[in-house]
Amino acid sequence: MALGADPSLQPDQLAVKAAPGATARAQDAMAEIVKGYANLSVQSGNSLAIAVRELFDLLIRSVSVLLAVSIFIGLFGIVNTMLLAVAERTRELGLLRAVGMTNGQVRTMVATESLIVSTLGTVIGVVMGLFVAWALTRPLVADEGAGLSWPVAWVGALLVAGALIGLVASLVPMWRATRLDVLDAIRDY
Repeated sequence: MALGADPSLQPDQLAVKAAPGATARAQDAMAEIVKGYANLSVQSGNSLAIAVRELFDLLIRSVSVLLAVSIFIGLFGIVNTMLLAVAERTRELGLLRAVGMTNGQVRTMVATESLIVSTLGTVIGVVMGLFVAWALTRPLVADEGAGLSWPVAWVGALLVAGALIGLVASLVPMWRATRLDVLDAIRDY
């Protein structure tokens, strides 16, 4: 195996393609050639790919942390919205309880409203996220045969998680709505 480069080109990088199974031998031969030069080094061909993958892994982990923080903030937002809804509708809740609505029906009503809010927010977020992902990757996958893979299972899991978060967020407002005193709630009605 003869290795060499035209010195008149003065390359700053040189790529060598080795036959399958001869990669280690080619790398050793290149290292032997450049060992006398302090400004030259031999790197494996996939070192750039590894660096890019590490960069993207860092970006994905960072976005995942931001997603977790936004879910946490969203949970408190839904709890706050539902507590305000219960507080604003104290009289209506008292009137409904006075005409025969049970605690179970009040819990169902609050949980359903919270489920609607969280599911709607999740659907809008997922649709917007998929659109942004499509728009950002469209120039990158313009080559024939390349395409964006749609993570159907992941999207389904996000929708289920959004609904569950809505149900968890409804627990405190549900408890508060069922603790309303009927007479105090309708006194000024």
